[in-house]
Amino acid sequence: MTHYWLKKAKKSLLKSKEFSKAKEILETNNFLEKKEFAKVKELLDSKEFSKAKEFLKAKELEFFKAKDFLITKVNQSPSHDIEETLQELVSNEQLRVTSQRKYGLHLEKLLNSEEGLKDLGAVAERLIGNNPDSILLIYLSVISLAKQERFEEASDLISSKVVELKLNKAKNIKVRDKKLVALLKVWRVLDLVARENMKWADGDNLKNKNYDELEFLLSDHDLEDPELSSDLILFYAEPYLQGKLHHDYLNICQLAFDKAKTLDKKLKVIYAFRREGIRRLPSYHKNYELAIALYVSLEDEINEFVNQSLLDRTLKNVKTLRAIMNVGRSLGQDAIYRPAKEAIIQIAMSDAGQSTVWTAAFALMEDGKDNYEISKKILNLNDKKPQYASDIQHFLDWAILAEEYQLAYEFFSKQPRKVKETKSALSYVKILHRLKKFEEAEKITRGVHISLLSRSHNLCPYTSWSLVKRSGELKFLKDTAILYQSIPQPKNPQGVIFITPRSIEQLRKTPIVLLMELKRLGWAVIPLSEGLLPTEKTNNVYINEFIDVITMNREIKRDSKLELDTEFDISLKQGKMQWKDIDLSHVLWEESAINKRIYDVDYTCPALNNYLENIYTTTKSAATVLDNIHKLKDDIGLRIGFIVQFNARLPDALYRFYCEEYGDPKDFFCIHSANGYQNYFSNFSTNISSKCVVRNMTKYPHTRSASFPLPEEFEVFYQENKYRAEEILETVSGVTNVKRSVSYDDDSVEKRAAIQYINSWRAAGKKVVCAFGKVVYDSGVPFDGGAAHSDMKDWINHSIETVNGTDTLLLIKPHPHELNQQISTFGNAVFRDIIQEENQNVIFLDHNWFKMHDLKDLIDFAIVYNGTSSIELGVMDIPAILCGHFGTVDYPVGHPSPNNRLHFEQMLKGEVELECDNELRYKSALWLFYMGSSLFTTDYRYHSRPVTNKVLYPPYWFNKDVNRYLTKGDQNVRKLALEIIE
Repeated sequence: MTHYWLKKAKKSLLKSKEFSKAKEILETNNFLEKKEFAKVKELLDSKEFSKAKEFLKAKELEFFKAKDFLITKVNQSPSHDIEETLQELVSNEQLRVTSQRKYGLHLEKLLNSEEGLKDLGAVAERLIGNNPDSILLIYLSVISLAKQERFEEASDLISSKVVELKLNKAKNIKVRDKKLVALLKVWRVLDLVARENMKWADGDNLKNKNYDELEFLLSDHDLEDPELSSDLILFYAEPYLQGKLHHDYLNICQLAFDKAKTLDKKLKVIYAFRREGIRRLPSYHKNYELAIALYVSLEDEINEFVNQSLLDRTLKNVKTLRAIMNVGRSLGQDAIYRPAKEAIIQIAMSDAGQSTVWTAAFALMEDGKDNYEISKKILNLNDKKPQYASDIQHFLDWAILAEEYQLAYEFFSKQPRKVKETKSALSYVKILHRLKKFEEAEKITRGVHISLLSRSHNLCPYTSWSLVKRSGELKFLKDTAILYQSIPQPKNPQGVIFITPRSIEQLRKTPIVLLMELKRLGWAVIPLSEGLLPTEKTNNVYINEFIDVITMNREIKRDSKLELDTEFDISLKQGKMQWKDIDLSHVLWEESAINKRIYDVDYTCPALNNYLENIYTTTKSAATVLDNIHKLKDDIGLRIGFIVQFNARLPDALYRFYCEEYGDPKDFFCIHSANGYQNYFSNFSTNISSKCVVRNMTKYPHTRSASFPLPEEFEVFYQENKYRAEEILETVSGVTNVKRSVSYDDDSVEKRAAIQYINSWRAAGKKVVCAFGKVVYDSGVPFDGGAAHSDMKDWINHSIETVNGTDTLLLIKPHPHELNQQISTFGNAVFRDIIQEENQNVIFLDHNWFKMHDLKDLIDFAIVYNGTSSIELGVMDIPAILCGHFGTVDYPVGHPSPNNRLHFEQMLKGEVELECDNELRYKSALWLFYMGSSLFTTDYRYHSRPVTNKVLYPPYWFNKDVNRYLTKGDQNVRKLALEIIE
């Protein structure tokens, strides 16, 4: 810096900590000295205007950077008193002015820690009495209560505030509506946190529930209010959407559409019609039918607008044209939105439309990567850089889709802090994420959040909470990168492992320290997807080609030379997917069933089709990678392995199947890595996994998962330990008496009548059999069926049909986890839903009637498709006919299984003897013991890998574990690594 006053500010004032004086000097001085004015004059006189402009721009940038530096020093003299911070922010919320940055900084720091959030809630609760209208205090109180799982209190607080404000007719309508929107966003945060905890916003975890009793839902009187805008109606619609009040949600959206006065507002409502809640419905046909009908009804208005926009080539009009494209594309209405796309190109290519190029280029890339060249041409027409916030954001968003990360980085990294703390900076964070500049990405994210919190009068609670989560996950990536690089990638590796996580959530489920151990043992580890782990090249150019080759948009990178020779044979609307000789249809069903939480999948649902299209894109990229690596295996010249986490999901299942079909257990293989099966023994008393298992699935294709012992290895263990069988049986026998997800305290008339009927049936010398149900939409198998049945639905209905009119009474016990949201996750189907017809030989048991142990003296034997109930039955020495293909593989303890359909019928009707291992109870007991022992599962914690569907976010490391590994190593991790490479 050459300025005298700037030197004075930095040297004198900074030393004396008189930051305010430094700031005053900056704010009252020009950014050019006299000699610099002279230089500008000289350039202007010589007509060198562009040079003068460049000189001025550079000096201005230098000035603003210095100003930012000093203002930061002024505002960041830290605040440590929570009450002082909140008082200041609340006061400025009322005055509608921005607070000093140090208060936003303090609040942001507290929001990012569990204890800080709890403390914030306590102080906010004290202050809210004197500041009952403060959105900030309401937000902090609600989120603090929610994170402590005090959902009912949080729900009561936000509901009362919304009702109170609705009834306050004295407030200015615009002020009131703005506050209502903010409060409804607070409720949305509460509902999101509740869903992550597998609960409803009021804390209930009931399956059959909705939000129809919320106090602040729109009444008929509210709906008649002429001042009720379409935007506000959509915010009110949120509880209907998230509460699965499908019919009501669609009616509310229709009302919003009727009130919408402009084309862009109408398009916004149509887009809302097709939204899916965070608790999904089985089908969204009606949503799409209504949305499409409304969009088609606007065709004349759209065409008129397109023609008008060609006459009035403004940025506002191009933004509406973009909305026409986006909504039309989401509804499959290409013919209607195509003129809007053509108009955008025509406008952006014209002199009059140069202010629209950033939005136009982004809109085109949203329509598909085949628009890259035309979008790049549009941007090249403009020699300017984006200056306005929306232009900057659209340029960055274009760069993300166009994979022009470095171009975006070079532009935005030079922007002053003020720009880096705007909303557009969040798109820059996505760029940094892809470039793996995790520390800078976290810093920018936190800076945006600090700026948002400092402007407490314009606080968006939903954005604030999103930024808390975003900064947390970026911190995890930053910490992971530092740790991961502490063990260098071998330059001349002995083998190579390709890893397949595609998101932060999938990375956190990956045993990262195990990957480090593989590097330590001389194997290269190559991430296939961008933005997760540091780039570590080897001397093998063929390996390096696959580093980060799959983008976060799920596609092969645009500049990659990889091609797919054989196309997929797919019909998503029929649930069919095949590639080469690999049939992926069952795994596609698994994806669909889990997505919709249902068994009978409606593949024609438009929402499901959108989801499956994304799954197909991801799977196609995996196929491209697999085929090309296989072609290059001789050039690579190393043993090659792939580690996957989701053995029966897409695209991970493809890696397994491909290696089975075209690979080799030693040289081209797939490893399944999973949590050790500890849920069964802990009964979900912990949310964090401390066990890990791995298996070469190419070597053992007859098994379905690394989570279960190899039958042959268990048999060896059993023979070596059978002398302890009585002791172990006594140790594990209590497992049949465990209460899983339900209380079993029902003593109803119906239950007593059922027991009496069952006992009388057995007293007459007839058989009682119990069928054990499953959570129907999570089979977890690579293919379905068994010797007698095509799938689980066929099994249970065939069983019911078989016992009809016979001397066999069939009890059907639903799975207790149907009532456990951490497992069933707001399901749309239960076991009873797949039963087509019951008869007089069937009793469907209530969830609360019987624990496993209670059935011991009520049944003669059981039928099980597949599940751990077969082990509990074995412990009680009750035979179970295992009907699914993987039943006897997963649970090799000596239960019988049918040879074919006729054989199953004979077994169920008691016409043939059930052939059981005479050591069934001992094998079952030792299987339980073996599953929970270090002989099978390996101790491995290191970072927060969840054991249920409950969301634990953001992910984090256990520093104690990590430090121990870095200083002393870990034989358990070494054991897992050797299982992979030996």
